[in-house]
Amino acid sequence: MSTLKNILIFGTIFALGAYIARDLWTTDTGRIDTIQSSITDERFKRHAELFSTPEVLKITNDIFVAIGFGIANSILLVGNDSAIVVDVMESYEAGLDVARAFRNVTDKPIKTLILTHHHTDHIGGGKAFQENSSDPLDVWAHITFPEMNEQVVILIPTSAYTRAMRQFGVYIKDTYAGIGPELRYGTKDYTSGIVRPNKFLSEKVEDVNIAGLAMRILHIPGETSDQIGVWIPDKKTFLCADDIYTAFPNLYAIRGTIPRNVMDWVRSLDTIIELEPEFLIPSHSRPVTGVEQIKETLTIYRDGIQFVHDQTVRYINDGLTPKEAARRVKLPENLASHPYLQEFYGTVEWSSRGIASSLIGWFSGDPVDLSPLTMSEKSTRMAALAGGVQTLTTHADTALKQNDFQWALELATYALSASNNNKEAKRIKIEAMASLAELQRSICGRNYYLTCVYEEIMETPITVPPEVRQSSIYAVPIELLLLSLPGRFLPEVCAYPSLTVVFEFTDTSQFVSIQIRNSIAIATKRKINTWDIMVVTKSLVLKDIIAANTWALTALTSGELKVEGDGNWCFIDDLPLRLKLGQHSAMYFDEIVFVAEEWEIIERVDTRAIGEGKCILGGEAEKYPPHN
Repeated sequence: MSTLKNILIFGTIFALGAYIARDLWTTDTGRIDTIQSSITDERFKRHAELFSTPEVLKITNDIFVAIGFGIANSILLVGNDSAIVVDVMESYEAGLDVARAFRNVTDKPIKTLILTHHHTDHIGGGKAFQENSSDPLDVWAHITFPEMNEQVVILIPTSAYTRAMRQFGVYIKDTYAGIGPELRYGTKDYTSGIVRPNKFLSEKVEDVNIAGLAMRILHIPGETSDQIGVWIPDKKTFLCADDIYTAFPNLYAIRGTIPRNVMDWVRSLDTIIELEPEFLIPSHSRPVTGVEQIKETLTIYRDGIQFVHDQTVRYINDGLTPKEAARRVKLPENLASHPYLQEFYGTVEWSSRGIASSLIGWFSGDPVDLSPLTMSEKSTRMAALAGGVQTLTTHADTALKQNDFQWALELATYALSASNNNKEAKRIKIEAMASLAELQRSICGRNYYLTCVYEEIMETPITVPPEVRQSSIYAVPIELLLLSLPGRFLPEVCAYPSLTVVFEFTDTSQFVSIQIRNSIAIATKRKINTWDIMVVTKSLVLKDIIAANTWALTALTSGELKVEGDGNWCFIDDLPLRLKLGQHSAMYFDEIVFVAEEWEIIERVDTRAIGEGKCILGGEAEKYPPHN
C-alpha cells in the first residue's frame, strides 16, 4: 500500500475523533461563571420552599421518597431481600447523595432500578446505585426508551444542552429550577452515570413481583411518550412519574422538545384516578395523600390540561393563528387559582402554541408566513424603513424607556442584526431581556432571559464543559456517537459522491456503517459488505480517541485499532471523515501528526497550511481538495 493511502486511512480515524469531540460535545476556552440575580417575587420564594431542603420522606413502612437532592425525586421501595429505586437523579453526584441517604433507611442491597422515562434528570445517576459491579442491576424502562433517548443524543445534543442550561438557570445564582431546587448536571462539578435499561415494558400493563413486592408497571404517556408509572396495590400507592407536579405542566418546554400528546397525558391521569390511590408520589414536588385529596388534585390537573387543548383547537378552527390563539386562551378562575396550576414551570401560552404546532405544524395559515424573511433580511429592511440603524436604535431606546420591553427587545435585535457591533442596541437588548425576566410568571422564562443576558454581556455562548463532554462520551454507547454523524454532513464540500466506512467493535460484536451517497450520509447499525474503509477496534478504544485520552497512532501501533482500505474525500461538518484535519482538530490534540507507510515516520502538520487545503508530507506540501 502506498504512503499516501496509509496516510488517508489514518486520517479517517483521527479526523473522526476530532470531529466528534468538537461538535457533539462542544467546549469553549472561556467559561461562564454565574450571574447574580436574587428572586424578589414572593410567589417564587414560597414555591421554591417546597423542595429547598434535602430530605427523605417516609410514605409507608417500606416506601420512601428523596426530595431536594436535585431537580427530581428518587423513590425507594424496600422489598423482602433487596430494594428498588425508581428514578435515579440527573447526575452521578446527585445520585450518590441520594444513595447515601437511602442507606440511613435500609441496608438491603439495591438490585433493581425503574426509570420512568428517558429525561436526563431521571436517569443520569444510575451508577451511584450500582453497589456490586459483578452483580449488574435489573433496569426497567418502557420499550421505546432507547429510541427516545437516542433521538436526543443523535439529533440535537448541542442545542438540547444549551437550551436546558438556560431554562433551568444552571448559571444563575439564587434561582431554582421550577420543579426542583436545581439541576445538578451540565457543569464541571457533575458527571453522567447512566445505566442502560435491560428489562422493558412492552404492553400497556405488566404485573411483576420484584423483591417480593407485587406491583403493576403501567404505560402512562404524558411529559414523554415512553413514560411509565408504578402501582403498588397492597400499599394503595401510585408512583406517577412526571404526570403531575406542583405547577402548571410543561405541555411544551422552551428548552426544545418533540411535541407532547396532551390528550394522552389527560388519559393517563384518568387511569390513575380510576385506581383511587391513597398515596401519590410524583417524581417532582411533594407527595399527595388521601383518596379524596388525590382525586381532586388529579381531576383539576387533567381538566386544566384539557381546557388548554380544547380551547386552542376551538380558536384554530375559528381561523386564528397559533400566536393569536395562545393569547386568547386563559384558564377560568377556578382552574387558574388552583395551587397545582400556577404557572411556575410551564405556561398556558407556551402550551397553547405547542399544542397548535403539534396539530397543524409550523405554518400559521396566513400566507405571510409561507416564506417569511430571515432575521438578517428583515433587519436590513427595518433599518431602512426607520431611516437607518441609528434611528432604529433610537426607537428601541424609546420603547425601553416607555416600559414596552418586548418591542424594545425586537427593535434592538433588528438593529444588532443589521450592525452587530452596535453597542447601544446591545445595551437596550440586555436591559429589555432583564426587565422581561422580572415580569415572568414562570421561573423557566425568568431563567432563560437572565441566562441570555449573561451570554450577551460576556459575549460567550453556553457550551459543554470539557469534564461533561468526557463523561458523556463514555456514558453514551459508541454506536450512538457514530449514528449522530448524518446530521453534521456537509454535502456542499464533499468532493466525491460516495464513500462507505464500516466500524467493527470486537468487544460488543456490533457494526456501524456510514455510507455517503446522493449528498446524504446514512448511518446504520449493520455491516455493509461493500466498503471503502474498514475500522476494527474495541468501543472503549475509539471512545478514548474521541475523548482525546489516547492517540489514534498509539492505538494503531499497538494493534488495538486496525484499518483497511481506501476511499474518496468526504466531509462531516467542517472536519472531514477522512484526511482533511482543519484547524479545529487542534482543540483537543496538542499536535496533529500523520504516519507514513510503515508507521515509522511521524510528521507534524502545520495547521495553518491544513486550513489552506495543504498537508505537509516529508517536508513537501501536497495540495488536496480545498476546505472552505
